[in-house]
Parts: sequence; C-alpha cells; structure tokens
Amino acid sequence: MTPCIESTKIGNNGYARISIKGKYKNAGRWILTQHYNIDYSNHDWVSIHLCDNPRCVNLEHLMVGTPSLNMLDRSNKNRDNNYHGNKTHCPRGHEYSGGNLKLYGKWKRCRTCIRINWGIRAAKRKQAKLNVSK
Repeated sequence: MTPCIESTKIGNNGYARISIKGKYKNAGRWILTQHYNIDYSNHDWVSIHLCDNPRCVNLEHLMVGTPSLNMLDRSNKNRDNNYHGNKTHCPRGHEYSGGNLKLYGKWKRCRTCIRINWGIRAAKRKQAKLNVSK
C-alpha cells in the first residue's frame, strides 16, 4: 500500500477537513464525491479509511461504504467501542480496581485522580481568594 497523505487541516474529531465555499467538510468524503461523482449530502454512505488513519486523504486508502460496513471494518480490526472497557489503568497509572474504580456508563474514572483534581481545584480557589483580599 502506498504511504498515507496526511492533511494539515484537522477537525476536532481528528478527521481531515477541507474548506469549500467557507464551510468545512470531511476531506475524505469530499475526495470520494469528486472521484466517484456521488452526492455529498446523501447520508446513506460513508468514507472508510482502509489505512485506519483519519487524517489520510490518499484516494487509494479511501473506500465508499455503508455505515454498517464501516462498523464491520472497525470490528474486524479490533477497534470496537469497548476501547475503554479493556483498560486496566488510568492515564496516570493508577489501577482500575475495587474502591478506586468509578463507572460512568461505559467510561471508567479513577477515584485517586478525582481526589487529586479536586485538591488542585481547591488550592486554586484558595489562591484566588488570597489574591482578591490583597
């Protein structure tokens, strides 16, 4: 497979974007509409990145498909939505277990990190009060 061609314009969702008449659009989807003469506004199809790189705009790495085919591709490549379910430690390295685990739906939170964050916020509030009273 040829190398990816990464866009320099990236949206908040991590996908390449392109500005058309002042409006931002998904670059992979736009490239496929131009190449295959497909209606961009038709939501029955999606652009599938064969390289799994959302920033890639290489036509050889893009494929027109249905949303269900895109989900099947994601599942076959072990990129299911259960990404957070498989984690055993938080980003700071604390283990998700017992009393240190707080669940928000499918999201895991580390109680140690929650306490650390609250301590940081409290210290900032205390410092702000000291600065105001001076």
